[in-house]
Amino acid sequence: MHEGLSERAVQACCTWHAAGYGGRLGAVAREDFAVSDSYPKFLPWPEELVRESQAAYGQDIQALGRAGKISVLE
Repeated sequence: MHEGLSERAVQACCTWHAAGYGGRLGAVAREDFAVSDSYPKFLPWPEELVRESQAAYGQDIQALGRAGKISVLE
């Protein structure tokens, strides 16, 4: 799911897809259920897990930068 969708938009996409609808479900859901106070942003991962993942990613990038014959682009 796209990070720019609200929780309700994600639910709508899943419901529509299960019902056999196709096409631009995410675009329609984003218009119908835009992120707002009424429709909070879809956040599939707990904040702690996101922080741990970001830290691990940073360590991995640093390790790659130290490895030979690898260029890390920023």
